[in-house]
Amino acid sequence: MLKFTGKNVGQFAQIEKGDISDINGVKGSKIFLKRISTLMPCSDGSKHILSVPVMTGNGIRGSLRREMTALVLESLVEKGLSCGKKLINAHDFNLMNAGGGNDYQAQPLAVENKVRELNPVISIFGTSLAVSGKISTPNALPYIFNADGEASLMFNENKDVTTKEIKYIYSPLISTETFVKGDDILQGKENSNNFLSEDEVIEWRESVSDSQKARSDERASVSKDKKTSKVGLQAYLGREYVISGTSFHSYLEATDKMTDLEIGMFILTLERFVTKKFGSTKSRGFGAFEYSFLFDDGSKMSTKIDMSTSKTSDIYRDYSKEIESQIKLAKKWLVDISCENVKMTDILKKK
Repeated sequence: MLKFTGKNVGQFAQIEKGDISDINGVKGSKIFLKRISTLMPCSDGSKHILSVPVMTGNGIRGSLRREMTALVLESLVEKGLSCGKKLINAHDFNLMNAGGGNDYQAQPLAVENKVRELNPVISIFGTSLAVSGKISTPNALPYIFNADGEASLMFNENKDVTTKEIKYIYSPLISTETFVKGDDILQGKENSNNFLSEDEVIEWRESVSDSQKARSDERASVSKDKKTSKVGLQAYLGREYVISGTSFHSYLEATDKMTDLEIGMFILTLERFVTKKFGSTKSRGFGAFEYSFLFDDGSKMSTKIDMSTSKTSDIYRDYSKEIESQIKLAKKWLVDISCENVKMTDILKKK
């Protein structure tokens, strides 16, 4: 359906997990990025593990789904409609916004067709076993292209780290910022807000260990002359992120024929998606992207980020007459929306 590139402006993170542990008795945590790892056999018989950051297809799909749901709900509000105790029934909202509803069975064809006709959100993205979606969203990966247009994943080889003849290949796109909180921080000294590198953290740990040993020796000594200052770590935090300027490439593809209304709604949703931050830690300004989309019919859409605000400043559109017509149809549907379009729990059959 369309190819796209997303280039992050500033830092970007999609969190995989947080590792919480004690480091020499110090409370600490490390936040890891989502990434893919591939075992690559080489001609010399060695094996390489390639690990690169990723914009997950599930994350992209979930963001698109939530934006289309918001588009529908805003249309209800504009018309002054109330289709439940509040705006809509909580179950209906969940079916659209998250695709939930495990208590619904696969639907008879007549029911499925009716749902698709009434609600493009569920028709495009699906819901549980009841209605299958129509959009495929693969992971977006950091490819680089040579002069011939051939793509390869961006990585560097670490020749110094080997385990059982398996060589690890790391991505230069991932950086880590580490915050260390020590006793001097509690005392309000100048380095109270320092961000330290991994090497500096190791050096700090060694100084803590040396200080503790020296103080222990002093306590064991008969001398009352204390000369060694106390150095200690209270906590540390390590956070991975993707460096600025990384371009992720992927595509969005229809796995089933989409109606003109569904295509129009999908493009309106894309235009909302590109103005929002993507990924985790958005409150810290992470996740601003500049996008470019290329449609099968040659239509294009791209965005620019205002560097002073990290917000989308402009959307460039070059759509075909067919796509313009599909968007117009979707806008009309939103104007004409009724409660029948969102009350899916009244139609779907349960297990």
